[in-house]
Amino acid sequence: KNKYVLHVDQKVKKREVEKVVAALGMNYHTHTDRNNVSRFTISSKELYGFFAEQGLASEKRVPRYLLNGSAKTLQALLDGYFLGDGHREADTGHRYAASVSKGLLDDMQEAAFKLGIPSNLLDYRHLAQRKMNYKPSHHGQYHLSLHQGGSMEDGSNLTSLRKKDIRSEEY
Repeated sequence: KNKYVLHVDQKVKKREVEKVVAALGMNYHTHTDRNNVSRFTISSKELYGFFAEQGLASEKRVPRYLLNGSAKTLQALLDGYFLGDGHREADTGHRYAASVSKGLLDDMQEAAFKLGIPSNLLDYRHLAQRKMNYKPSHHGQYHLSLHQGGSMEDGSNLTSLRKKDIRSEEY
């Protein structure tokens, strides 16, 4: 039995996920369970090794070479991540994702910043510490939101960083 397998479970965006999986050019098969969740199983020692190198779930990061990529690469990274682990609001276009890895969401926020997409990263552990009505769950303790309708320069105040706040300093 092949021990180098990855599973991608999807209930909502099955066709989009299957297109991505098929484009990898690797052997895969699908199975839909009684809850209408499709599981895409990919057999690949190389792909398994790539993700295994990234560490445990809470340690995951985006490789630096991807974050230093072109705008097309950064957009594909965000689109792929949110396709698998996020959701988009139909009326606003805003995208949301949750993770136990702050580093992973930091990296996604960096990609969004480089593309000029305003974003917010929230640490929900602070809400629990302040005794607000938040209970940690399996959905992650860090939440990233991308505000697709705004841009860094339109004055929409969707981000705490404004163009007038950026300056060069010698050090």
